[in-house]
Amino acid sequence: MKGLGSLHQYVKDNYEKGNYQAASEAYKTWKMENSYSQKRNNQAGSTDDYQAGFNQAKFDYENEHHFKRFPSKFIKLINLLSDDKASEVSKFIEGYNAYKEKH
Repeated sequence: MKGLGSLHQYVKDNYEKGNYQAASEAYKTWKMENSYSQKRNNQAGSTDDYQAGFNQAKFDYENEHHFKRFPSKFIKLINLLSDDKASEVSKFIEGYNAYKEKH
């Protein structure tokens, strides 16, 4: 327990001196650049789930030169068992796969 107290004091002292500010800013920048949802939100698309999937596939193809794989059969099963509570996800996947089939 004494070691934990020493570690806490070490981190606290360095935090108060501002030694973690650069790491914090670097993490925020990295998070914004690598966030999947941020990439999706930056796309000019409608709120329609099918169109959002289509736009995401286009973005992936143009920027990353590959497509992602989504468990469409699993989502269909979930929709069947849950009275279509995952319909937004299945529409997104349908849109994604529609663009994928064209390219």
